[in-house]
Amino acid sequence: GNEYEYDRWSQYKAFYNTPDADREYVLYWEKMVKEMKWLENHVLKDFLEWEPMRRKGLYQSIKIANGFSNIHLGLACHGFEEYVLRTRLYRLFVEGLDRAFLEIWKRVNEGQTSFRDALQEVYNENPVPLRQHTLKAELECPGGFLQLERQFRRCTEGISKEVSICIVWCGLA
Repeated sequence: GNEYEYDRWSQYKAFYNTPDADREYVLYWEKMVKEMKWLENHVLKDFLEWEPMRRKGLYQSIKIANGFSNIHLGLACHGFEEYVLRTRLYRLFVEGLDRAFLEIWKRVNEGQTSFRDALQEVYNENPVPLRQHTLKAELECPGGFLQLERQFRRCTEGISKEVSICIVWCGLA
């Protein structure tokens, strides 16, 4: 509850106590994300494979932080761990979902079919193997376990049917 919030507040104040530190932290993150793309391929590996990669990434993040006068060791390590957590969450729950939504969207717009029927078609055809388990979980739960339809509607709101012509023309289909 609130005790955790206050703990985080003291950590926040310790790390981000000046506008300069805030600015540099954003720049540090941008540089870390750009230079550490290689780490994305390792974040979901088991401990024995992950640990050497984690150490290598941590050292690289500290080297990056050394280029900034307001990023101290503790903040560099905190930033790295936050980057790893966000990358793991992205790989586990988000990566490939945009392609699955595109495939569903094309079926909903071209065939005037329901979201659920389009979802079933995409699952059956398996154009996005990375998200196959996500689509299966959604289909097996009557109300939609992950509420993909709600996410889909939010992500595709306002996209006109004319976009599908562009998608085909641009070779994205």
